[in-house]
Amino acid sequence: MINNFDSKMSTQELKQKIAVGAKFVRFEYTISILVATFKRSSGLYFIDAGESSAKFSWYLSLLTAVLGWWGIPWGPIYTIGTFVTNFGGGKDYTQQVMHSLLSHEQQHAAINNQATPGGYGINNQTNNSNSNSGGYNIPR
Repeated sequence: MINNFDSKMSTQELKQKIAVGAKFVRFEYTISILVATFKRSSGLYFIDAGESSAKFSWYLSLLTAVLGWWGIPWGPIYTIGTFVTNFGGGKDYTQQVMHSLLSHEQQHAAINNQATPGGYGINNQTNNSNSNSGGYNIPR
């Protein structure tokens, strides 16, 4: 699940938003308990172009400020790294998300027997009862 994302947005609209600076990001948080330090990532967030990511990361940074320092030796190290990531806008996962969405879109098109961009014409076949090829697009 992607936070702050309208799932009804078309792929074309999403591509346009990405082109002008929107992105998918994850934020981090660190929790320490004396000898154990845990550095974790949040869920994905969609940050529109011109939108501040601080409104999504402030509570994780606050959690890290209160509970992150206390593990020795990694608590302070991970806490500083978490602040750098969160105050820098989060870790960008836009390419991975777009790749996944486009792959899903191509699979959906293949299931619906539509041509996929860059394909080899396998899905361009018609279900013709006069064909002897058994449904495969094999040249004769």
